Amino acid sequence: MLAIVLAWWLGSLSAPRASAPADDASLNAIQNPPAVVANPWRTTRGSTDLVRGLNISNGQKIADGFVLKGEARGTWFFEGSFPWRLVAVGGKGGDGNNGAMPRCASQSGLPCGQDGAETELLLGNGIATAQAEWMTEKWVPFEAVLEFDARGATAGRLILQKDNPAGLAENEDSLEIEVGF
Repeated sequence: MLAIVLAWWLGSLSAPRASAPADDASLNAIQNPPAVVANPWRTTRGSTDLVRGLNISNGQKIADGFVLKGEARGTWFFEGSFPWRLVAVGGKGGDGNNGAMPRCASQSGLPCGQDGAETELLLGNGIATAQAEWMTEKWVPFEAVLEFDARGATAGRLILQKDNPAGLAENEDSLEIEVGF
């Protein structure tokens, strides 16, 4: 009896096993894997591996209260958050910002606009917060409610700033997204 059980067991080890037939979708996925889409977001330091999956595209129109969502590496955060700011971008100095004092993008020392520098008007700023554990180098989802006053501007730049509490130049980085209002 033992010989029969042993012969059966040894035979089952070497017998080829039938697998379930693959359906068309499975075969297509194996033969044609999905294309890897490059991350379109590049930081001011040139990295494409720090922020991804944003629910906004360059040139997209946004309104007060827009909820920005995306993912950033845990190193982009400090204490679970990072700052954002939204600026209206004007022409060359004194471009009709309704009397508001624009901030110059240039450090020439000349009065704003006299050196041909582009001017910026701060429309809003705030904090984006991590939606998961941020003390990691992995991807962390974040969310920010963009509350701002467009002040009649039609275009601007949303700037996501890497949090840099020490203020060290080597740790500075940001991501700029062109937006409309």
